[in-house]
Amino acid sequence: MQISAEKKVGCVFLIGMIALAVITIILGNFTIFDRGKIYYIIFDDVRGLNVGDAVRLSGLEVGKVQALDIAGNKIKVTIWTQSNVVLREGCRIYVQDDTLIGGKVLAITMAPSTNPTIPVYSTIYGDKPETAKDVFNELAALGSDIRELVVSFNENQKIFFNKINKILTDDREAFLITLENFNNMALDFQDVAERAIAIIKKIEEAEGTVGKLISSDEIYVDAKDISEKINR
Repeated sequence: MQISAEKKVGCVFLIGMIALAVITIILGNFTIFDRGKIYYIIFDDVRGLNVGDAVRLSGLEVGKVQALDIAGNKIKVTIWTQSNVVLREGCRIYVQDDTLIGGKVLAITMAPSTNPTIPVYSTIYGDKPETAKDVFNELAALGSDIRELVVSFNENQKIFFNKINKILTDDREAFLITLENFNNMALDFQDVAERAIAIIKKIEEAEGTVGKLISSDEIYVDAKDISEKINR
C-alpha cells in the first residue's frame, strides 16, 4: 500500500509539531500533569516584572508569573508554583534582578519549617522594593555612623595619650628609677650568664678539680673497679 505525498507531508508536519511541543515543555520547565498551586502576591511596585517571568524559591525555579493586575493602588501578581512547593508564614517574597543586562524574577526566601503553612490561593504581601533613595539614605546613615566612630576614636586616643603624658610628667622620677632597676637586672642576668658559660667552658677543657674529675678517664676506671669490688 502506497502512502500519498499529502499524507507523508502531514506525518512530517505532525512529528515536527510534537517535537516542538516537547522541546517547549522541557525548556519552559512545564509539568503537564502537575496542577500546581496558585498564590496572589501584593506589591507597591513590581519594578518591571512581566507575565512569564520565573518564580524562584531560594534560587531554584519552581514556577511562573501568570498574571499582573491593578488592585487599587497596589499591583496583584498571580503566581503558579509546582505542587511540591510549600510556602510558610514569614517567607519573604520580592522582585529581583535576573541578570546584569536585565530581566526580573519573583524571588521567595524560605521561612522556618516550624512556621504555619500558607494555604493555596492565599494573598501574600510582598516586600517593598528598595529605591535609589532608600540606598542613598542607608549610605548616608552608614557615613554618619563611621563619622561618629572616628570622632569617638580620636577622643579616646587623646585621653589615652594625656594619661600617658601625665604619668611621665607627675611620676617621672619613679618611672626613671623603675627603668634603671630593669636595666640593672638585665646587666646582672648578663653577668650570671657569662660566668656560667665560662664555668662550662672550663669544665669542657678539664680545668680545675671538677673538670678533671669529670673528664679524666683514669678516675672513671678506678671508680668502676672499686664499685665492682664492693659489690663482690
